[in-house]
Amino acid sequence: MNRLRRKKILRRLVFLLLFVVLCRSFWPLYLTSWGAQRAFQRQYHWGPGQVLCQEKSQREYRLLAWEGDTALVVLQRWGPFWMAEGNVPALLMGENGLLYSWRSWGGEEYELVVYGRAQDSRIRQVEVEFLTGETRRQEVTKDGAFLLVESRGTSDDFYVKAIRGLDQGGNILAEDVIIKR
Repeated sequence: MNRLRRKKILRRLVFLLLFVVLCRSFWPLYLTSWGAQRAFQRQYHWGPGQVLCQEKSQREYRLLAWEGDTALVVLQRWGPFWMAEGNVPALLMGENGLLYSWRSWGGEEYELVVYGRAQDSRIRQVEVEFLTGETRRQEVTKDGAFLLVESRGTSDDFYVKAIRGLDQGGNILAEDVIIKR
């Protein structure tokens, strides 16, 4: 009985090891979010990146900087494992000292992520206006970075109408109107 039990345990360990090797080869899963982030950076031959901003919602978002470039890394949980995807480098648009981009995901709840960097050191907040007329504000970090995550039930009217860079007093220093309605 004891010998049969050892064989079963050994067989399960071999299958588990094979499963881990196959997953690492075809579907990069990691035990920690930082491990997934490091592997993502190695995949694109850059790093280590400095984390400028981090937000958690359905997914975990990290805005990274390295050698003057910026990247958005999206970390997702798959049971006890982590997986990473993202933009390397993030293509930032904009003028007047405010560079930005965005990504969106569908699913159970639609998510929109607006991220970027303020090149003007006077910009302290970023305001995003949606087509619905709603606005959201996000403080910029000491490095001038921002990462705003908005979740909704559907994607209807869930588009960025304008993005603005504000100073300490709430005055507009930079503005880009994306959709004119």
